[in-house]
Amino acid sequence: VAGMPVRDAEKFFGREDVLDEIGNTLGKRPGVKSFVIYGARRSGKTSILLRIKSGRLGSGFLPVYVDM
Repeated sequence: VAGMPVRDAEKFFGREDVLDEIGNTLGKRPGVKSFVIYGARRSGKTSILLRIKSGRLGSGFLPVYVDM
């Protein structure tokens, strides 16, 4: 459903595979320190970033969210 970014963890669903892939990539590959999320407009990119910011990947990650 297209709309405002999902800020509430209870309402976020359907992108766990993306978050798992990001966590695995950043956590297991030495030297990988950043990544880019891209996709069509209103496809959930910001919602994914907000979940990462809220701690979904654990305490070993320090997310920096920049809204451009």
